Amino acid sequence: MSLQDISEEHLKQKLVDLEKKNDLSYEQLMILLVINSLPFTVWASDRNFRIRFWNKTCENLYGYSKEEAIGKNFVSLFVREEQTLRAEKDHLDIIDNGKHFHYVTYDKTKDGRVLPLIINCSRVYDILSGEPLNAEIGMTFDFLDEEKERLNKKKTEFRKVKDCIEQFIETTNQFKEEFRDRRRTLLKAIKDTTQKVITDGKETKVNFQKRTIPIVNILNDLQSDLTEGILAYLDIMQSYDDSKDCESLRIEFNQRYDMITEEYEEAVLQYYEINSLFNYDSTNTSIKENLYNEIKQRNFLLYERAYKLKMTIEKKIEDFLSLDGINDNSPIVVKLNHLIDETDNQRTTIDTNADNLRKIIFVCNEKEKLEEILLVIRKTFDKLEQDITNIENDCKEVV
Repeated sequence: MSLQDISEEHLKQKLVDLEKKNDLSYEQLMILLVINSLPFTVWASDRNFRIRFWNKTCENLYGYSKEEAIGKNFVSLFVREEQTLRAEKDHLDIIDNGKHFHYVTYDKTKDGRVLPLIINCSRVYDILSGEPLNAEIGMTFDFLDEEKERLNKKKTEFRKVKDCIEQFIETTNQFKEEFRDRRRTLLKAIKDTTQKVITDGKETKVNFQKRTIPIVNILNDLQSDLTEGILAYLDIMQSYDDSKDCESLRIEFNQRYDMITEEYEEAVLQYYEINSLFNYDSTNTSIKENLYNEIKQRNFLLYERAYKLKMTIEKKIEDFLSLDGINDNSPIVVKLNHLIDETDNQRTTIDTNADNLRKIIFVCNEKEKLEEILLVIRKTFDKLEQDITNIENDCKEVV
């Protein structure tokens, strides 16, 4: 019966019976179970080179059963001829002098194959006779390769999570700046209209403010929702170790911001309705809103495109580094890292341009100049899109 086939109750009862029979504690029995279950070779030999202990992994890797190995001279059994003298010398050094050895060895198996191992050898004492033994534990290169691959995957996943969080922070900083400028623009428009109402004598300040206070409250609530939402989402993302979960949350927040923007635009429409009651012109405010929306859409799409491009390049680097003979200093990897730097610089440029354009819109109150700004926005983002396209083409050429 295999270990997998033994029920929990059966195993517990077997351990109790073995304790009674062999006078072994539960901990001692568990040590034996672990030693025979781990993917490490564990064996021990006495001063005469005779094998006294041989675990299950030794049977699997060397090809000799426990019955075949116990009592045999380990040097004759699996040490290669060119390693015989060293094996015998180290063995006696361990038993007689308590030396400890850690190195790579190449043993031979029952069917003649070479078995590469990383081993640790130390002196232990037989629990019955008290005589010194040479105890060795070894692990195969395959196991190390698997562990290295696991750690590399974990490192790659950590980097992806880190990139995702950095993208979230950068994007939400844009959201905050964008919402701040749009909110300030509408609040300023409400303030200017309030002043016009009072100057024209169409309505008292108190009565007019009753109409606009709900709009101001909406703007303040949306500002709070945005700020608190960013902090809450960031806190959750920083607890993740899976990049897919992190990316899903990032996209979810982008959708949440779209909802905040929609509520903001409803508040803008309410302002237009109030303005129309007094036959005031909302053209400039309307144009500014259109300009802000133009920047929002193009900036977000371009920034996401740059982010995905960076992820693509990093995946290419990862794939190349998995090939034999390729390292961080290889020309192809250096080239790809240079493209990542270009992409990061482009993302900074996108962010800076968007911020500068919003500031220009905020201070401008002339319809003609606002219309000219629309052309500037389109020309600016067309140039940024072309720059990203060039980097994408450079990336495709790296094969």
